[in-house]
Amino acid sequence: MRLYRIHIESFGRWKHQTWEADEKSTLFFGWNEAGKSTILSFIESVFFGFTVSTEARSAGSLQFVGKDGSIWLLERRQGRTKSGDLRITKDGQTVKEEEFFQGMTRKSFQLTCRVDLDQLQRMDDLSPDDMNRMLLDTSLAGIAPVLQRSEALRKEGEKLFKPRGQKAEANRTAVSLDELAASISRWEDKLDEYKLLNQRKDTISTRMAQIDEEAASLRTKQEEAETAVRTAALYTRWKEEKELLEKEPRLPSHARREMETIEEIIQELSEEKAVVKEQFPDISAPSLTKEEAAQLERLHEDASHFHMCLQQYDEAGSELELLQDKEEDLQKPLPEKIDLTVSTAGSAAREQLQRLFDQKDQLKKQEQEMEKRPKTLPVSNAARTVLILPYVLLAAALLFGDWTGALFLAALAGTITLLRRSLFTFHDSEMAGLKRSWDQFYEEVDEWCRKSGLPPGWDLTEYREAVSMLETASGILDQRRYHERKRQTASAWMDEYRQQADAFLPPGTSSADVPAYVKQRWEDSKQEEKTFTQLVERRDWLQERQHEIETKIAFREAQKQDWLEKAGTDEDHFWAVVEEAEALRERQAEVRDIWTRICTLIPVESQRTRVLQLIDEDQMPSPENIHEQQTALAAEREKLVKEETSISLSLKEMEEEGTYEKIRQQYTTEKRLLDDLLERWMVIEAAQALTTTLRKRYEEEKQPAVLQRAADRFARMTEYKQITAGPDDGQFTVHRSDGVSFQPEELSRGTKELLYLSLRLALVEENPVLPLFMDEALVNMDAPRRAALWKELADLPVQMLFFTCHEHLQEEWREAASGREYLL
Repeated sequence: MRLYRIHIESFGRWKHQTWEADEKSTLFFGWNEAGKSTILSFIESVFFGFTVSTEARSAGSLQFVGKDGSIWLLERRQGRTKSGDLRITKDGQTVKEEEFFQGMTRKSFQLTCRVDLDQLQRMDDLSPDDMNRMLLDTSLAGIAPVLQRSEALRKEGEKLFKPRGQKAEANRTAVSLDELAASISRWEDKLDEYKLLNQRKDTISTRMAQIDEEAASLRTKQEEAETAVRTAALYTRWKEEKELLEKEPRLPSHARREMETIEEIIQELSEEKAVVKEQFPDISAPSLTKEEAAQLERLHEDASHFHMCLQQYDEAGSELELLQDKEEDLQKPLPEKIDLTVSTAGSAAREQLQRLFDQKDQLKKQEQEMEKRPKTLPVSNAARTVLILPYVLLAAALLFGDWTGALFLAALAGTITLLRRSLFTFHDSEMAGLKRSWDQFYEEVDEWCRKSGLPPGWDLTEYREAVSMLETASGILDQRRYHERKRQTASAWMDEYRQQADAFLPPGTSSADVPAYVKQRWEDSKQEEKTFTQLVERRDWLQERQHEIETKIAFREAQKQDWLEKAGTDEDHFWAVVEEAEALRERQAEVRDIWTRICTLIPVESQRTRVLQLIDEDQMPSPENIHEQQTALAAEREKLVKEETSISLSLKEMEEEGTYEKIRQQYTTEKRLLDDLLERWMVIEAAQALTTTLRKRYEEEKQPAVLQRAADRFARMTEYKQITAGPDDGQFTVHRSDGVSFQPEELSRGTKELLYLSLRLALVEENPVLPLFMDEALVNMDAPRRAALWKELADLPVQMLFFTCHEHLQEEWREAASGREYLL
């Protein structure tokens, strides 16, 4: 499968970007943060799902070309899910993902088709066992899905059951079943005793509830007796003075405050009225009448128009002088009998003249074509044969008596004779028609001269120049008339303005100074009008304020009179009535306070009614009698509590393991769960055995070929000639040409990277499903090892895409691989 096009609609820093890959090798070169790794991450994300937030709205597509020439399109777009929705089409038809990926997962893709710097650098941080496992997984990457599934089954089976373990779910369930069985046996012995203890406990609880109710009743009686003692004195005083609450004061509580406020406001308003009266201004009328002020206002508004008219008058005079000079310059080259001011030649004459030019050119072309054409038509031998043949055939038909054929051939011969004569006479008729066309043309030229007012006999080119000059003169004449009208209009308006402004101007004022004098006079009148208006507004406001103060004083006097009427007295005796009402309210407040204190002591109304009734009837209970009853109930309750505690401890010991029915039900549930766990464990064990069989078969059939290809490439790049893997533990060993063997962890960093790359290249060569993607895979190697690796990559029959930010790797790629290059 060959990658043809990468299109990123939106991913990381790339927006609406497209790259086309070379059939053999493609290089993406750019500095750090240029977006190389982003492109590689995008390719992997299109295959197996996006990992960025849905807010990025990542989207794009990859286009592949199959070995059979089919076109595959993989398009993924983020929507409601983070990974996005993948759509795969083959030659425009939607297909399932399995048809393209053929079981490949993200991990198998990383183990087979992607080589990056992180994978190589991780080898230095691995332990010997982890490094050997990494190499083994790489050699078995062809069945990566099987290995992943086998590992998952192993872990899942260990979670369910371990023959010697205790933490597995099935082991824990079996232990729980044993404990539940023992609890069931103990419970069967305790059921009778448990029932009797529960019955006695219920009897004790009932009696204790009765004791609590009796004790609560005694506490209530005790509280009521104590409350009656505290409340008796207050209640007696309240009964003596409660009649005061029925009396109504002659004035409300706020009478004093209201009356004092009214008198203060009346005093303040009287003082303010005196101040306002002293502030009334003296006002004199303005010097101009309303009509004169309005006329001066219009003159001031038109002052700017006066300036504009004066400027238009001067500009129109200058333009008329320039137009006069242009008319004289145009008249000089024309004959005296052509008057520019009265000629009728215009745009219509110019258009008709152009048509005459076109007509003349057409007639000349026809005349030239006629001169080139021969006056007689040449007749070839073949044409003569065609002309004579009908006559010969006619004679033959008459000779043999074929009268029908003779009639047809006679008609054909006559037609040919007439056609030949018309061809010889056509040329002369054309020449006569051309001469008539020239005569008509000259007549149209004379008619045009008559209408245009130009003398006949000129060449058409001279007529064209004359018409152009007449059109220019017509435009100048229109401009001259426009400026004359403009100057007359400005002059008339300025004269009228001066006549209206004379009443406000000093004698001898020039036209240029008229707007300035009008403006000054208008400003003076506006200032005078403003001062007059301010004084009038001040006077009106003072009058309005004075009226408002008088209204407020009258309102307050009315309020004062209302209070005197409520008190039923005059102003001299009003304050005595106020003091009498305040004294009555104070005594009423004391009575209400006494009742409030009683309600505070006895907040519940029903209890308060009983206590006050006991005080009225003098039937308060004895506190000593109530105390004796409380002591007896407390002793009985303490005895019952001790007995209940003993019973509860006995029942708790029996209930620590749950009730009998609950334990039976839990036992049944746990047993069913254990059966299900063991059944699942057996299924997993069977599946794990099947995956183990598949792995051994792959190791026997495929792994030796992969290791041999890897050894061949490793030998060409280093001094090591063989790679082996243990049949039991899968331990990798490399053998040098001198016979010395090494474990992978004993090799140098560069040699370990070449060993890993040899396995990867051999695996890709074994199953070339997708291109090989290499991201900075050569950056840590020395020059000789890079040269050897470049040679191996050039011979690899797989499409490759390289990503680097190093210029020396860019140059080496150009020399060793070449292909298509993108600078990011």
